[in-house]
Amino acid sequence: MWLSTNPTASFNWNDVATATRTVVSVAPGWLATPTNSDLNTAANWTVGSVPLATEVARFGASTATAIDITQSTQVAGLSFLSGAPGYIFNVTANSGGAASLVISGTGIDDQSGNRPSFMVSGVTGNLGTLQFANSATAGDAVITTGAFGVTRFTDTSSGGTAQLVTNLGGSVDISGLTSSGISVGSIAGAGNFVLGSKTLTAGLSNTDTEVSGVISGAGGSLTKVGSGALILSGNNTYSGGTQLNAGSLVIANNNALGSGTLNMANGTSLSFANAADFAIGNAIQLTGSGHFAAPAGTTQTIQGAISDGGSAGTVVFDGVGTMVLAAANAYTGGTVVNAGTLRLSGSGTLGAASGSTTVAGGILDLGGTTQTQNGGVFLTGGAVRNGVIASNTDFVVQSGIANLDLSGAGGLTKTGSGTFVLAGTAGYTGATNINGGVFQVDGALTGTSAVNLNSGMITGTGTIDPLTVSINSGTVLAPGNGTAGSSMAIAGNLAFQSGAIYLIQLNPTASSFASISGTMTAVEAIFAAGSYVAKRYTILTAGGGVSGTFASLANTNLPAGFKSALSYDANAAYLDLSLDFVPASAPNYGGGLSANQRNVANALTRFFDTTGSIPLVFGTLSPSGLTQVSGELASAPQQATFNAMGQFVSLLGDHGQAGRDGVGEVAPLAYAEAGRTPSRPAGNAFASMSRQPESLEPRWSVWIDGFGGSQSTDGSAGAGSTHSTSRIYGTAVGADYLLTPATVAGFALAGGGTGFSVNALGTGRSDLFQAGAYVRHVQGPAYLSAALAYGWQDVTTDRTIAGVDRLKASFKANAYSGRVEADYRLSVPLIRNFSLTPYAAGQAAHLDLPEYAEQSVAGASVFALSYSAKRVTDYRAEIGLRTGLSLGDKDGVLNWRGRIAWAHDFNSDHSIAATFQSLPGASFTVSGAQPAPDAALTTLSLERHWSDGWSAAATLDGEFSSTTRSYSGRASMRYVW
Repeated sequence: MWLSTNPTASFNWNDVATATRTVVSVAPGWLATPTNSDLNTAANWTVGSVPLATEVARFGASTATAIDITQSTQVAGLSFLSGAPGYIFNVTANSGGAASLVISGTGIDDQSGNRPSFMVSGVTGNLGTLQFANSATAGDAVITTGAFGVTRFTDTSSGGTAQLVTNLGGSVDISGLTSSGISVGSIAGAGNFVLGSKTLTAGLSNTDTEVSGVISGAGGSLTKVGSGALILSGNNTYSGGTQLNAGSLVIANNNALGSGTLNMANGTSLSFANAADFAIGNAIQLTGSGHFAAPAGTTQTIQGAISDGGSAGTVVFDGVGTMVLAAANAYTGGTVVNAGTLRLSGSGTLGAASGSTTVAGGILDLGGTTQTQNGGVFLTGGAVRNGVIASNTDFVVQSGIANLDLSGAGGLTKTGSGTFVLAGTAGYTGATNINGGVFQVDGALTGTSAVNLNSGMITGTGTIDPLTVSINSGTVLAPGNGTAGSSMAIAGNLAFQSGAIYLIQLNPTASSFASISGTMTAVEAIFAAGSYVAKRYTILTAGGGVSGTFASLANTNLPAGFKSALSYDANAAYLDLSLDFVPASAPNYGGGLSANQRNVANALTRFFDTTGSIPLVFGTLSPSGLTQVSGELASAPQQATFNAMGQFVSLLGDHGQAGRDGVGEVAPLAYAEAGRTPSRPAGNAFASMSRQPESLEPRWSVWIDGFGGSQSTDGSAGAGSTHSTSRIYGTAVGADYLLTPATVAGFALAGGGTGFSVNALGTGRSDLFQAGAYVRHVQGPAYLSAALAYGWQDVTTDRTIAGVDRLKASFKANAYSGRVEADYRLSVPLIRNFSLTPYAAGQAAHLDLPEYAEQSVAGASVFALSYSAKRVTDYRAEIGLRTGLSLGDKDGVLNWRGRIAWAHDFNSDHSIAATFQSLPGASFTVSGAQPAPDAALTTLSLERHWSDGWSAAATLDGEFSSTTRSYSGRASMRYVW
């Protein structure tokens, strides 16, 4: 129940007693379940009548919260009780007539916290009106004024914290106020705001809004409060000015601020919408720091003059686009550029000449103007360009770029660890003191009285023209721009104090240097990183002569293979380089380099001395690097080939014997008539070994043999060769023919491959084809055998330099081999069927290597080698003893054989000549791991013959020397008929 305090009424109750009762009348309240949504329907109210103009209408919980007002209505106020929902009042005129709601008393009182909303609209000829009159307040209402709608504030009414949204065709009118103006929570929309001569203060709700309609009023003003942003995109015509007390204004129209002055309080911001390039003509007054910003990619122009407000004003430009100052500004608090580009145009200035300018980031473009800033110029980042800036106090710089003229009676002080670039002309007359970081002169420093490098570095490609440039202890003069061949000109005298450093950059043809017109006193220099590979560099010229010498030369990033020295003449200083790969602490093999390393180093040194330059990477080679680039892998195919050919001709010789103990021991069995039983037990097959074999008809035999093996060879520290391994595998097939009972001849073909590797220096392989012929003749206990063979290989090598550059080569090679062996068999009477056979053999192998070159398959090819053609022949002699034991049974014969021998190689040189493809003429010889000349040979073999003509054998061979360990094996099958 809603109550109101109306006058009291007295009633008499019988004669029993008399009492006075105060009756409180019921105030109009919106029903919880009204019959419809019409505010002017009496039945919808608790009192049965529509609220009067002097009454406050009360609203609580209800099923109807969208209330229609379609006729003229007036109340003293609207009260929303705690717990009330969010009500919407539709003040809607129609073709039948206008509609209005006048709130003329206390206004809106909202205890619910749900903010009542008002929708005000009309039609052509009939307006919808919401009016706050007398002292009514809009409270916290959300008021949306649509087409043909108007919201008025008159008399002394107020806006509270209302949100005023005015859509296209609607308007908010405060011109009827008798007070100076109103404050509201926010304004927004495409409709109009009519100020008259009053002030509209907006922003109490601290939200971001946009007004795209027109704000008008002769003498009317707009005040922005609150932390939010107000976007003004309408063609506004109010003339009383704009006061920005808090938050920010965003300009989206050239006339967004009307025609008055913009006053900006300390810390406020004026920015521009990212829609187009705008130009505002309003004068601006700053009290404290006013922040300005322009969107990226846009250019915004302030055509009005900026001056001080209640105190000294400071323009702070925060970027990130471009803002142009086009007027003669008078603000005294200085200019700060943090980002973007602040540009002057026409008569634009940086405020009063007594002010200061600070560039912490972005770009300050003077637009070709001359500016005076006697309050100081501070560059802590960014760039200043295009004009002249003068100051009677020192320019203070930390980092950034100055591409303009610096003038005035002041000097310049460089502080901090950053880099400052002088790209223009500096004509100031005071001293230049560099107290830290990098001072880069790419323009001209012409008027300064002196340059004192107290800490940090001077560099650049420009000109320095004081009387004296002093490079103090611990500081660095680095002429040029970090590129070899660049230089700096010093018109005055250059003085290096003790402990100062002179830093230069080099490449294959030039160095950075300083050209000095006066004299120079040099006490120390440092050689810095660069692609320096020439023999002599001019690092300094002094037209007035060189006085003294550098005390020492410190090499930073100079590759270990280079040695450097300084030299002088009357007017110049030089840096001379030479190649020297010998390490300071020599290894045990003496001289500091192995033979292979020394061969590579000598080739590189000769090239450098002859041509005067060399790629930098060669100078980085350590002794182990010299080994890695030497191409020792190319020597490995030689040993692999000799092993393959030696094993093949030995195999041919073995098959030529058809039994190590002589043809006679096998022939009667092997060539017995088919199906015939032996005339004597097989165990007696050797009773007549000394007799000449029986005359038999010539017979054929065929065989197949699988063979393989591996060898490892130790390298030599003195020679610089590296441990290598080789592997062989193959299959041979052959046939032989018994020409006479004492002579057999045959041929064979083989196919297989080899593999080889040099420890950490690469691997290789080859496909192998072999063909050969053999013959053997027996004369009593003596026999003589011979074999000839040919080998063809398709070889591939693959090596990697420094884990990055992969080099590969392929070539074809031919090999030839022969072997002659003589044996004499001795019986051992004490051991039945046991024999001793001394033998001597001679063997030769010839390898024909073509000329070939490596190709890069990954990384760079700077270390790729080409190899010269080579023909190499290895002769080998063997002296040894073979043993044999034959055991017969009814099915055949089992032969055990062994061998022990000494072998001597007459040529174990496995070197090859190589040339760096990137350095024509840089040739050298590299040696691979070499087998020792003398080696011990061992063999163990088991052979089984059957009476039906089949036989099988397995053989294991070993070769051992001081550097070599070799193991090989064969397995064969034979059939005779």
